[in-house]
Amino acid sequence: MADPVTDETIEIAIPQCDGGAMTRAVIQVADMLGLYRAEVARLLGLRCEAIGAIFEHRQPIDPDGPCWQRAQALLAFYQRLRQHFHADPVAMYHWLRAPHPQLGHSPLRQMVDEGSTAAAIRLISE
Repeated sequence: MADPVTDETIEIAIPQCDGGAMTRAVIQVADMLGLYRAEVARLLGLRCEAIGAIFEHRQPIDPDGPCWQRAQALLAFYQRLRQHFHADPVAMYHWLRAPHPQLGHSPLRQMVDEGSTAAAIRLISE
């Protein structure tokens, strides 16, 4: 399996079966997007205690666990955001947090509070 970091621009590979690689990729995405652990916990459907163990590399994301698909969706969202903004971290950060006219709030809020990463991916694609 490829390392989640493939070049200097931080392209995240979406791991298919390795919990350690998925964990590293999720942590990298959280760092790149400036997400708080509590936000990542909500995105993955985890309690704050569980996300702490993941961020401290004490427990990898379980490929058979309930948050695996949510982690894949988060990585797919990051890839689409990165592609859309040509890997410009400032533009990516701003888009994620600025109110979006179609939502009336930020895409991050849509993802965290309403659990709709797919809706955020659709917004980028428009």
